[in-house]
Amino acid sequence: MEAEEIIPATRRLEHSGMTRNEAEAVINELQKVVAPLATKNDLAKLEQSIRSDMESIRSDAEATKQSMATKDDLAKLEQSIRSDMESIRSDMESIRSDAEATKQSMATKDDLAKLEQSMATKADVAKMETRLFRNLGALMIGVGTFFVSVLSFF
Repeated sequence: MEAEEIIPATRRLEHSGMTRNEAEAVINELQKVVAPLATKNDLAKLEQSIRSDMESIRSDAEATKQSMATKDDLAKLEQSIRSDMESIRSDMESIRSDAEATKQSMATKDDLAKLEQSMATKADVAKMETRLFRNLGALMIGVGTFFVSVLSFF
């Protein structure tokens, strides 16, 4: 209770037959009991604060609701992701196929060694053929010269 309320309350108690000390004691005890209680003004402030908080919560909830994806949005996103994944799988299969074809068309070390051996053999054969033709040519010249010499004796 406030001071201006205490004095009239004390006077009313005195008029009802209490002594001044009794009236003050009753008012003091009543003040101790009433002091922690909320006043109408306190309740009005609390109500205003709660209303403000509720409006803020509603506003935040509406903003959150608008920013959240709907089930349709999620279904569309899922379908888009599935389509992209299918495209990636197809691309990967194409890459694997191309890699396998490239792998099969590439010469291995063994293939290269065989090719090198074959080329060396062909080179040796070509050298031998050249020597054979030279020797054959020389032989033909020699035989020709021999016949010419033999014919010149007759």
